[in-house]
Amino acid sequence: MAKGTPKLQKNEKTNENQTDSRSENMPKITAKIDRTFDGGNTKAIASATIGGAFAIHNIRVVNSERGLFVAMPASSYTRNGEAHYSDIFHPITATARSELNSAVLAAYEARLSMDNKGDNAQTRHDVEADEEDMDEDHGLSQNM
Repeated sequence: MAKGTPKLQKNEKTNENQTDSRSENMPKITAKIDRTFDGGNTKAIASATIGGAFAIHNIRVVNSERGLFVAMPASSYTRNGEAHYSDIFHPITATARSELNSAVLAAYEARLSMDNKGDNAQTRHDVEADEEDMDEDHGLSQNM
C-alpha cells in the first residue's frame, strides 16, 4: 500500500450518515386506462409506465365491497384441483404501491370524467340533431 493512503480497518463504517432515500428517488409513475367495463366487478384495464423505462399492462381496477382497488397482473395455475394466482408484477415497498395505486385510480377517475363529459356532449349533439330533423320534417310536411 502506498505511503499516505488511509487504510480502512476491517468492519469500519464508511457511510455512517447515509440515509434510506429510496422514497425520494421514486421514479415517476404514469398510468392510462386501456378499456372500461360497465358490468361486473372489473371496472377497467390499465397500463402504467415507471420512470419512462418500464411498462406494466393488464392492471385491473376492481370494485369490491370496500371500494375500488388496483389488482396487479397475475397468472393463474391449478394445483391439486385448486386455482392459484401468482403476481407477474408487484411493487415491493408500501410507497411504491401507494404511488402506483394513486396513478391508476387517478387515471380511472379522469377517464370516467372524460366519458361523462363526452356522453353529455353526445347527448346535446343528438338532441340538437333531432330538433333539426323535426324542423326539416315539419317543413316537408307543410309543403306536401
